[in-house]
This record gives sequence, structure tokens and C-alpha cells, in this order.
Amino acid sequence: PHVWLQLTVKGADGSTQEYSFEGGAIGVLKRAGWMRDTVKPGDEVSINTHPFRNGKPGGSLELVTLSDGRRFAAGNGVPSALVIGGEK
Repeated sequence: PHVWLQLTVKGADGSTQEYSFEGGAIGVLKRAGWMRDTVKPGDEVSINTHPFRNGKPGGSLELVTLSDGRRFAAGNGVPSALVIGGEK
């Protein structure tokens, strides 16, 4: 089974939209340093992702950067096509 990260993203106009991102398998993420509480509800994060081709909000998760600067690999290692919440 793969991990899913649900994010609420605030737009420039103040509106919010829910995004769903699929990460790697649990064993892969554990080897990359993830713990059950690495990302907690309410945490602000920046992510690198491969967006869904159908245009739906979400995609395949590659990298998560926490507000304290720690970075966690979350996907298959293919360079990302999109960054949400930060700069690439």
C-alpha cells in the first residue's frame, strides 16, 4: 500500500482547495526517514509533485519540505514537474 497526503491549499484569493497526493510504499518511506508523525494535521509544508494528467487536484508525491527546512523523499525519484507551496 502507498501513503496518501491530503493537503488543503489556499489560493491567492483566500479560497481553499483539497489536493490528494500519492507517496511511496510505507517501507520505502520508512527507509527515507519518515515516521508516523512526520507530517501532522495543520503542518505547513511545501511539496514537489507530478500532477495528475487529468487535471484533478493532486498527483504523485516526490518530496516534502517541512516548515523547519527538513526534506523527506516521498516518491520514485523522478524529477518533479510542479512545486506547490515553495520554489524549486
